[in-house]
Amino acid sequence: MVGKMVLPTLGGTPAVWTTCLLFFQVGLLLGYLYAHLLPGRLGLRRQAWVHVGLLALAAATLPIALPAGDIPRPGQSPIGWLLVALVAAVGAPFVLVAATAPLLQRWFSQLDHPDAADPYFLYAASNLGSFAGLLAYPFVVEPLLPLRIQRGAWSAAYLALVIAIAVAAVIALRQPARIAPNAPLDPPPNTNRPRVAPWRWLLLAAVPSSLLLGVTTHVSTDIAAVPLLWVLPLALYLLSFVATFARRPWISRNVAERWLPLVLLGLLAGDMWGQNAVVWVSLPLNYAILFVAGLLCHGELARLRPPADRLTEFYLWVALGGALGGAFNALVAPVVFSSVAEYPLAMAAVAALTRWSPWTSGRRGGLMIALALVAFAGGIAHIVIGLEVADIVPRSLRALSLANVVVITAVVGAVLLWKQRFGLLLTLGVPLMVAANFIAARRPDVRLMVRDFFGVYRVRMSRDGNIRLLLHGTTIHGTQGRAPGLRHLPTSYYHPYGPLGDVLLQVMPARPGRRVGIVGLGAGGTAPYAGPGESWTYYEIDPLVERIARDTTWFTYLADARSPPKVVLGDARLSIARDTSARFDVLVIDAFSSDAPPVHLLTREAIQLYLARLVPGGLLLLHVTNRYIDYAPVVAALAADAGLVARMRYDSALVASQRARGAYGSDWAVLARREEDLGVIARDRRWAAPAIKAGALWTDDFSNVVRRLY
Repeated sequence: MVGKMVLPTLGGTPAVWTTCLLFFQVGLLLGYLYAHLLPGRLGLRRQAWVHVGLLALAAATLPIALPAGDIPRPGQSPIGWLLVALVAAVGAPFVLVAATAPLLQRWFSQLDHPDAADPYFLYAASNLGSFAGLLAYPFVVEPLLPLRIQRGAWSAAYLALVIAIAVAAVIALRQPARIAPNAPLDPPPNTNRPRVAPWRWLLLAAVPSSLLLGVTTHVSTDIAAVPLLWVLPLALYLLSFVATFARRPWISRNVAERWLPLVLLGLLAGDMWGQNAVVWVSLPLNYAILFVAGLLCHGELARLRPPADRLTEFYLWVALGGALGGAFNALVAPVVFSSVAEYPLAMAAVAALTRWSPWTSGRRGGLMIALALVAFAGGIAHIVIGLEVADIVPRSLRALSLANVVVITAVVGAVLLWKQRFGLLLTLGVPLMVAANFIAARRPDVRLMVRDFFGVYRVRMSRDGNIRLLLHGTTIHGTQGRAPGLRHLPTSYYHPYGPLGDVLLQVMPARPGRRVGIVGLGAGGTAPYAGPGESWTYYEIDPLVERIARDTTWFTYLADARSPPKVVLGDARLSIARDTSARFDVLVIDAFSSDAPPVHLLTREAIQLYLARLVPGGLLLLHVTNRYIDYAPVVAALAADAGLVARMRYDSALVASQRARGAYGSDWAVLARREEDLGVIARDRRWAAPAIKAGALWTDDFSNVVRRLY
């Protein structure tokens, strides 16, 4: 809910979600630290009422609201700003709510109850509640309630929770105690649990946490930029806690130790060999890898859980591990890596933490070793190919075929088997295989790979070498022809035969004094439409995109433009709102977060802002190309709400010659105050009025993306 509240400021980039997850993990850590320290200093009676009192005081910060008027300054770190905003908006109540689960388990462990000696099943219940809440938000809460009602409902639920905890405290204080309220807990009899070093808890929590964010980033940028895709990895992560900490774990320890490593290895092999597979194959493989890895690590956590006297200490180390794993992905990885390298690193750590021994002996061991050999050979093969791509392998070695590499690595694996280095083979093979996916991504056509807060960008060449492309994950953000005759022509979604060409060449053609505003820079592919003596302003949220577009090594659109364009950095909506003197003949909304326009740029409030910046007779263009969302009802509802006329064109009927010159199909909408302002478009049968549907109007307070999915 709070993540959605920041959309008008930071947009919908996956990095916003990973930073929100980092805040969640750090808040959880602080809550668990509070839960660990409070019982050690106070008796049950005092700690109960102190906690209830603090919960009641935190209610004074409700309802949840972002700091009024606070927006990131130009050049300020989006991560730092977002974390500060989240602390101000929900920090106090969230930390106290996070502390409630371990505190209640601590109280329960002191009661004279049959399950008091082992209260960890309540941890499974807590994560099951988180799982249900997570799925309920996008599919139930968001479609039914606007944000203002969500905030009020959450505040009411929080107050109900405070009352429920107060009642629980009264019940706990009136029940017979297993021990004196102020006495330290003794280990329950016959638990037979070894004393575990806390660093093992930390590692077993940190690795799945890092893997969660790595998988989320990878699938939402490199596989499929599907809306709400971030929900499933977190749901599976939470479900792995439920499965392993339940009273009766869903998978027995014997099955987990013998079969889950084999399943994990099989999934990794399938993901490697099918790395260029269709989405419906790649997505389940990556999700299954995350879930099985979570079962392995969290199952080991459950096995190594301490007696109830160390319950809060255990949760504190688990929370610290989760926070460190999240911090590594959200803070370190975007600075250190140019790709989503944290994903294979986390998988390598899972391989190191996994108990392989039950599968390296006995009759079934042969299957495990055979699969490890395949993984090991395949990993080496892909790495050699990837290094060849990077021009690191000498030319004399590039003649090595895949078959030769497999034979060589099989021999190496056989030597390891002969020396009975089973653990070494598995520990090497798994990380090597996973790393191969990412190293092999540096194909011969990839000329640049860089990363920042907003994602991973690649500049690569087309198969015929005639066109250079800028990609953010799997989404193309602009192309340019390399041949002298193609260098100055708009391509991709902006080709002159398409919807943008209709507007900028026919309805509002180039003339001295024409003012054009464009939200979203990409490679600068719209700049060839600029004529002499015009004013062109680009609004771009990511400074890295501007650096790539201005670097003539990669793209020359901005350098070649007949009217030098101005680039304004920052969220487009906020920047347009600040520039009260801006006036445009044409305003183009061409911003994409992953593969979809950010919701906050297509709301009633956003349209009102755009109209305030359009001159009389001006046109508003919306680029809504998408594989997953039907934007036509949204466009129709926005136009009707603002009293505008709207037309849409689906540009998919391209001929071979157009495609050869880099033209892509695209979907565009144009909005105007009067039908006469549309010019020839009003009579063009390719431009049709979108149909209005109930419930399609998006506002800053309400948007239902699920309902608009194809």
